[in-house]
This record gives sequence, C-alpha cells and structure tokens, in this order.
Amino acid sequence: MGFLGPIEILDLGECYHGFIGNFIKFCLCIIRTAPSGPPLNISALPVNSKSVVVRWDPPNPSLQHGSILGYHVFASLQPSTNQAGTNNSLVVDEKWSQQTELGALKPNSQYRISIRAYNSVGMGPESPFVHVHTPEGGEQGWLLAWPRKVLLIGK
Repeated sequence: MGFLGPIEILDLGECYHGFIGNFIKFCLCIIRTAPSGPPLNISALPVNSKSVVVRWDPPNPSLQHGSILGYHVFASLQPSTNQAGTNNSLVVDEKWSQQTELGALKPNSQYRISIRAYNSVGMGPESPFVHVHTPEGGEQGWLLAWPRKVLLIGK
C-alpha cells in the first residue's frame, strides 16, 4: 500500500477526528480517568511530640492517567482508653511536593495516615494506612534538612 496523502487532525475536545488523504477517516477518543493506583512507599516519622513528617512516592506511572496535580494526606488520631470519644482528623492538600509535615498533633498519641493522589478528573484510591506514634512532650527526633528534602534519622 502506498502513501495516501497528508494526515489532517482536527482537535474537537477530547476526541480527535482525522483524515488520511481523501479515503480513510479515523476517530481517536481519549477518555480521561482519575488515578487508579495509590501513592507508594508511604513513611511517617515523628519530628517532635507535636509533628510528623510524611513522605511518599507517586502512583505507578501506568496508573496515573495523566498528570498528578496533588495529594491529599489524611491523618486521624487512633482512639485509646484515655482518649475515648475523640475523633480528631486532619486533611492536608499538598500540591508541590511528595512530602509534608503534619503539625499541631497530640503528644504521646497514635495516628493513622493515608494518602490519595488526584489529577484533573478526580481522586485516586487511598494508600494503605501507616501508623506513627508521637513521642511524649519534650522528646524530639534529630532532623537533618537539605534543600527541598527532609530526613529524620533518629530520636
């Protein structure tokens, strides 16, 4: 089969219609969806008795379905016998990084953290939960900081 002529593509929103020469008409529709995979490799480490650094990797590229625009980081206080009846939760919208610091937490408390990525279509699935315990007041970790990176190496 020889060359049929120039290819012309018309952009009609999310569907592309085109012609190859004068003979073959085609239609390519791109269906955008929210991410279908969760963020990966979540870690949460206490900085001090009232804050925790949370880090993660983006979802698998084949499950992102477009550009990731940001992440919602969910943290909830786990109930214990001395905190009965409390239901504290925190949501952070992190647009520019794969790391955030959660502050104003309660000392000597257990938190459950998960993350969801989102793109222009919507929110992806929730990551598996990670658990972190804030130390009692006065204790704090050793924090080393490099430009745009935070690494907690001990307490």
